[in-house]
Amino acid sequence: MTLILSKLYFPMLAFWLLSFYISLFFCFFFWVLGIFAFKIWMFVDALLRPEKDYPQKGPYVKLIWTLFILFGSIVGPITYLILVKLKEKKK
Repeated sequence: MTLILSKLYFPMLAFWLLSFYISLFFCFFFWVLGIFAFKIWMFVDALLRPEKDYPQKGPYVKLIWTLFILFGSIVGPITYLILVKLKEKKK
């Protein structure tokens, strides 16, 4: 009896596991894709923004922000969004 049940339920279990891992893969893939798109968006904004529009003043502000966005994982673009881009909206 157990052998018959295992033959019946194995394909269903395999299908469920496969669908679970495929959906997990796509969730992870779209999460990473979203983070990458956000990072590119902030990087392009930092490159196109004139140096006079940054809240901080100095000779290398633009270079420091672009490097921070590139190498700051997700913290860099979020910090740029809060400290630079959202300050622009308030003006």
